[in-house]
Amino acid sequence: MTIPAGRQIRLDRSVDVGGITIDGELYFDPTAAVTVRSTANIVVNGLLHMKPQSPDISHIIEFTGVNEGAFAGGGMDVLASDVGLWVMGNGQLNLEGAQRRGWSRATVSLAKGATSVVVDNATGWRVGDQISIAPTAAPGQDGIVTDQDGQTTGGFDESTIKAISGNTITLATPAARAHPIVAGKYGAEVMNLTRNVIIRGTAAGKAHVFIHTSSRPQFMRWALLDELGVGRVQGRYPLHIHHSGNASAGSLYEGVVVRNGGNHAFVPHESNGITMRDTVAYGTSQGDAYWWDEAESSHDLLWEHVISAGSSNTGFYLGRGTNMIIRDAVGIGVQNQFNDGAFEWENGAVGNWTVENVVAHNNVSNGIRVWQNADIPQVIDGYVAYHNRRAAIDQGAYSNRYIYKNLHFVGNLENGVVLHATSYPTPITLENAIIDSEGITKGSAIWLAQANIPAPMPTVLRNVEFRGSYPGPLVDFVTDSQHQIRCIDCTWPSGANVVKFRQGGDANVWLDVVNSSSAQRYLANGSVNTIARPVASSAGTGTGLTVEYFDSPNLTQLVFKAVMPGTTDGWEVDPGQPAMGILPYHKLNVKDGASTRWTGEAFVTKPCLPDDLVAEIRRILHDSSHGPIGPRRRGK
Repeated sequence: MTIPAGRQIRLDRSVDVGGITIDGELYFDPTAAVTVRSTANIVVNGLLHMKPQSPDISHIIEFTGVNEGAFAGGGMDVLASDVGLWVMGNGQLNLEGAQRRGWSRATVSLAKGATSVVVDNATGWRVGDQISIAPTAAPGQDGIVTDQDGQTTGGFDESTIKAISGNTITLATPAARAHPIVAGKYGAEVMNLTRNVIIRGTAAGKAHVFIHTSSRPQFMRWALLDELGVGRVQGRYPLHIHHSGNASAGSLYEGVVVRNGGNHAFVPHESNGITMRDTVAYGTSQGDAYWWDEAESSHDLLWEHVISAGSSNTGFYLGRGTNMIIRDAVGIGVQNQFNDGAFEWENGAVGNWTVENVVAHNNVSNGIRVWQNADIPQVIDGYVAYHNRRAAIDQGAYSNRYIYKNLHFVGNLENGVVLHATSYPTPITLENAIIDSEGITKGSAIWLAQANIPAPMPTVLRNVEFRGSYPGPLVDFVTDSQHQIRCIDCTWPSGANVVKFRQGGDANVWLDVVNSSSAQRYLANGSVNTIARPVASSAGTGTGLTVEYFDSPNLTQLVFKAVMPGTTDGWEVDPGQPAMGILPYHKLNVKDGASTRWTGEAFVTKPCLPDDLVAEIRRILHDSSHGPIGPRRRGK
């Protein structure tokens, strides 16, 4: 079947075809239920439009009789052997099903046998919709079984909606296990898996969606991609936006469900300007759910209110590129126990991500896994991790500069945080955190694995509250660890075992415990020394900016101190010279391990400092808990 360029066809009944080439436009009649069953490729060079006018009408493309063994994979061109939906050249998808909230959260605990659940948002949900309720119980409790190899069975409760009233859902089948509210805050995610615009293969022969366009964005809203993605075949994924560059800018994938994906799920590969919102990857059997090739870049991506549930590997693989944002994201049920996490940064995929309000729970592996040697200021702001079999964070490989803020870790089975990497060129930082054993953590709150290079500067724990009881110490230095830890304004239960060293006698391995009244250094040789408090006890009076430089990494051995006025008309700076005796520009290039402290506030009314100096100051101060610091500039 071929639709020539310039022709528009309206399809008002179901058909069986041996492939379609759409050079013109194909509209599924919005008033009719239409299913296209195809044994060969559907190639869109023009427009494919599927938009039923009511939730009771379905538009479906189904690929049948697919021989997965014949797939070749790879490349940029349509292959007859690789049966699926291809959007090529000037092709465009305009797919829009009935609006349904992709996933919500339970607002109450569910007991085993519960017949209803209340969620925070059930917009568009209907009687007969299929749903899945995510596990929240701790490992080893109520259907969340963990064997010696770390594999899990059970966890997700699938049902259909028998009745609905507002946000209260009546289940057709009772819950097979409990789904408790964790820490009084975190309810089970409830995913709606039903859509009335569907592209699917079969369990015996999966197809795929491949988008490689040169000029037009794509629009796919409230659609189901089911039984797509051919395992271990390169480039044949449920949704693969492939090397579209800036042609994909403005593309929107909203409310899309990838179910039973056989090879990844959502793959925006070297394709820019894409938004994926309220999407669900459910049951990805091979590969990482949200992913693209680690050696290549995508830019200007937004993953917002997105979920990965039951992936065989990583939930979200945070790849190369610039201006990428992931927020309000959840990773549940990653099955690979060793080298994966719900969120993962790998050494071959260093990019700049804005990460806000992400959650990882009930994974066989870790919540977050980092394995990078990277000089990038990666900030994770807002992260909840609970009931993961391993740790909330597993941080490697040698050195990097990750900053974690506003954290809540509860009942992660092996340890709270595992650190392999050390800080460089600015500290790895955890601040404003609660690390709660919930009485089930088997190891320590902070477990310092072997570090293969010495720490050029300490890892910083700031305003961390340790809760619950641990069988081991709160901070555990393992054999050959070369870490340094500075714990500032941290608290823990009375009588807790604070630290354990195992290497003995190394003066470069230590734990600082610092609060408003004292500062002590615990050394690997067993001694405890009083040290100068390495942070200011107050932020100053706002009458000026005190600048101090030190020839050590712990804010001691002062070499320069001055006060910048609270308001000034600016300074002229000659490279290599102090600015009016106040800013020692030449002191910024001191040896590795130097440190600086800025206290107070100043307002600069004229351009005054060279851009490279401002950039250096901002780089040094990037991880400050006081917000952006440095000269404020007006008029330039």
